Amino acid sequence: YLVGYGSLMNSASQHRTSSFLGQETPVWVFGFKRGFYLNPSDRGPNSSFVSFSTTFLAIVRDSTAKLNAISIKLTKPSAIYAFDKRESSYCRVDVSSSIKAYKSPSLPKGQYWIYVGTKKHLPSKKYPIVQSYVDLFLSGCLRIEQQNKLPGFAAECVRTTSGWSSFWVNDRIY
Repeated sequence: YLVGYGSLMNSASQHRTSSFLGQETPVWVFGFKRGFYLNPSDRGPNSSFVSFSTTFLAIVRDSTAKLNAISIKLTKPSAIYAFDKRESSYCRVDVSSSIKAYKSPSLPKGQYWIYVGTKKHLPSKKYPIVQSYVDLFLSGCLRIEQQNKLPGFAAECVRTTSGWSSFWVNDRIY
């Protein structure tokens, strides 16, 4: 299982990486904090990460934190490698012991993997938050809320996300 907490909560974004995706289950992840922490400088000087500068969502370890997310069943186990390539500036971590179902009593048995930021960079003038990325994230949160009849799920996504910043660009016009 893959755990999505940012753009991977958006089904179109998931399917751009792999078609080997099954059931999604809303979950809580304990011991991690979600925030706008990842920018292209995390890729190093030879990066072809993106042609623009922005700060993306990432998680960092925080023993006092929890966040809401989804688990995504991978119907072909090797599909994880397509996500590893996509998320190459993150480190894939096993969170099987740090996760529980959002509402239902239990999760299916299996390994649960999540991508953790390797450095923590807050948004800046050089690496702002872009509205199109916020739209991608929040539309995923709203979809999960509606499909699973979980009032407040999207609001919880916002509440458990730190790093919101005045370094923000409305790129919708592009």
